[in-house]
Amino acid sequence: MSLNQPQQGAKNTSRLFLLCFLRLFVVSVFCSFPTLFAQTNTSAPGTPGQLSLPINAPREAFATSATFDSKVWFSLRGGMLGEVAWPRVAASNTRSLMFAVTDGKSYAVAEDDPSIVRQLLITNPRALSFKQINFHPVRRFTISKSYTIDHESDTLLIEVEFTGQPDQQLYVFFDPMMAGTDADDTASAYGGQGAFVMYEKYYAAALIADVGFDQMSVGFQGTSDGWRDLQKSFRLTRQYTRAENGNVICAARIKRPAAQTGKPLHFTLALSFSDEPETALTEAEHSLEAGFAAMQKAYEKDWGDWLATLQRPASKDEAQLNLAAMLLRAQDEKIGRSQMRHGKRR
Repeated sequence: MSLNQPQQGAKNTSRLFLLCFLRLFVVSVFCSFPTLFAQTNTSAPGTPGQLSLPINAPREAFATSATFDSKVWFSLRGGMLGEVAWPRVAASNTRSLMFAVTDGKSYAVAEDDPSIVRQLLITNPRALSFKQINFHPVRRFTISKSYTIDHESDTLLIEVEFTGQPDQQLYVFFDPMMAGTDADDTASAYGGQGAFVMYEKYYAAALIADVGFDQMSVGFQGTSDGWRDLQKSFRLTRQYTRAENGNVICAARIKRPAAQTGKPLHFTLALSFSDEPETALTEAEHSLEAGFAAMQKAYEKDWGDWLATLQRPASKDEAQLNLAAMLLRAQDEKIGRSQMRHGKRR
């Protein structure tokens, strides 16, 4: 036994020396290359960012729920989602939401590209239901988007189908304007939950997808936003988790479930609004769990029931008359009542 004790001590000394060396090596690597380890958990630089330009396209459609329980209005412009207002039509909290496609190595094309061929469909003549179809003839992809509103909450749902080439990836870019301005917004990206939340004062919003996001970043318009990164590198090379007090942009790559490999990508986005970020996120999750089909069915039933209360003679132009009547209710009656109910509080 006595002959083995010095050998055991030598082994322990060697192990301690090796452990110390490894620790010093790891510390030196962290100190020399901190961005390699902190890149995905950082605050975005470049505050407050540049001003966003409005969508250079006329309004194609305008919609809201027939009920007064939901206080969300949205517009469609240039093949994209334009302004989204809450809790009054004059309180726009979204400038735009658009998609972009890249092959990850040589190009990135957004939905505002002039080469895209756009189509707008009214999917139900007895409701404010619309579908946008964007086709790129060169890159050979199609993005179809249908919209509906949870009639019992302040959530907008977007059902998306993306058909493209095997190497193409789909990204979403969201430009909020909380409290109606580009300044002083704060946004966070929660990768574990696959959620964006943003707020300013008493205005908050959350954006999630039922398939989730596998790359996420929040940055400032024109300085650290994800679209600039995608245009330059064809992927998100810098993934910031927080952007404070500026004109923020949320960017994410849409996760493709294994079951959809080699098939068109189907998913639903939920964009919800509330007084607090946590409440907005909870409402978005509830609406997403209910499903787009169920929400659309209830939304369209509400509009159909309201149209049935109108008394007017039959006409060959019934579809146009219905659309005009629904827009009038959305823009006048609902707006007036919403302002009376919420104007003093906000």
